Amino acid sequence: MAIDIVLTYVDGSTAGFAEEYRATVGHAPAPCQVRTLGELRYVLRSIYEHVTWVRDVILLVNDRRHIPGWLNQDALRVVTVNECLPPESRPCFNPFSVQAWSHRIPGLAPGYLLWSDDQLALRPLHLAEFFDDEFAPRVLGFPRFSGQLRTAV
Repeated sequence: MAIDIVLTYVDGSTAGFAEEYRATVGHAPAPCQVRTLGELRYVLRSIYEHVTWVRDVILLVNDRRHIPGWLNQDALRVVTVNECLPPESRPCFNPFSVQAWSHRIPGLAPGYLLWSDDQLALRPLHLAEFFDDEFAPRVLGFPRFSGQLRTAV
């Protein structure tokens, strides 16, 4: 089964973004949610180095203005929120809503992982850490629970 990674990304310093956010939401965005510290470059490197079984990495951005100038767009797919959110839900600045609609990305693999722009793969990751033998998703990397709640501590 093909597996894609959907990586959501917002660059809060993009020209006009703060004004659009404020006009839509009614207040300024939380700096910790939209600031970029260059971590996207390292996140992508970690995926390419340690998650080698992924078919495609899809960068899901608010609009094309959020694509970093250094990004090699031939190495991944870039998709805008408008390509997966229904028109009545746009514009949308809620990352959880955007992720909830990400299953509508055109050409998305049947199995996919939602990834964040601050989530690094620091060691080789294996498909079995995310999906079981029947490709059912694992919860927090643990096998399916068999009626007993186990602690992860």
